[in-house]
Amino acid sequence: MTNTKSLTAKKREISVKGIVFDHARIDTSHCLADGLFRPIMHGARSESPLDVTYPYKIVTFRWQNPAGRLCIKDQKVFLAIHRIAAQPGRATRTGQECSNAEQLSARDALKLDLDASNLECLTIAVTPREIAHTLGLKISGPAITRIEESLGRLASTTFSIYQEDSAEAYWKAQLIGVVQGDGELQIAFNPMLSKALVLAPTTFVDMDELRKLKTDAAVRLLVWLSGWLRPCEGNRIGLDLLVKHIWGDSSSGDALYGRRMSVKKALEEIDGKTAWECKYDDESKSAYVQRKKLGEAGRAIAT
Repeated sequence: MTNTKSLTAKKREISVKGIVFDHARIDTSHCLADGLFRPIMHGARSESPLDVTYPYKIVTFRWQNPAGRLCIKDQKVFLAIHRIAAQPGRATRTGQECSNAEQLSARDALKLDLDASNLECLTIAVTPREIAHTLGLKISGPAITRIEESLGRLASTTFSIYQEDSAEAYWKAQLIGVVQGDGELQIAFNPMLSKALVLAPTTFVDMDELRKLKTDAAVRLLVWLSGWLRPCEGNRIGLDLLVKHIWGDSSSGDALYGRRMSVKKALEEIDGKTAWECKYDDESKSAYVQRKKLGEAGRAIAT
């Protein structure tokens, strides 16, 4: 399991000759957990609460939000703040003894509990306009409102860790903490997300590629593939498995048919606009996916 106990190891910036590549650094489980972020039809968000689990070795991760599920727009904002926090010197380590009131307030908003109670986190000061710029959005009132709404949904999502076969969590925090500062927002990343921002293991999501994708299914699939395969690795996967990884649940009849068509289009979109090769084979009803080249983040890792 990822060790969330310490952020004391030396921060390793992914940079070459002072250049920081355009990527978000994400804890891998937040990429691979089926249903954590998913395409949602307009008006259907609150049809059921968010309650997603992801088993990892001897523990289980769980995300809950009684107000409803998280959509792909929320995932984009989640990636954007991680992209901003990955910049050298941007994030600040914040513990219980922090003297900055705004940073400490953001940490308090994480509601750290159980084994997470005394841990450090990372905080950043950011504006919704900067998040919009990171996502390649035009600055407008509606865009800023949607970003603020997404931050609110992320901040109201609880993340817990359970030991295998235990009904009681031993680690608990909000996904992020958000407070209004002096002209900026202070955002705190829970200790597990914070660790992935500065240490390995972590997953790199290419933000330039993300901005080029137009459909929710393609955006979700790109993030899942980034967590599933390392640079230059390739593998074959069934169409219906990809459906599950994008939407997080099973379907049948017309709904399943529509999702299969969306996955095929998503594969074509990713294949045509990114460094991923995504070739669907109708006879085997599966796709071969591979990162065609290392990409900026991968080259930095290699260096």
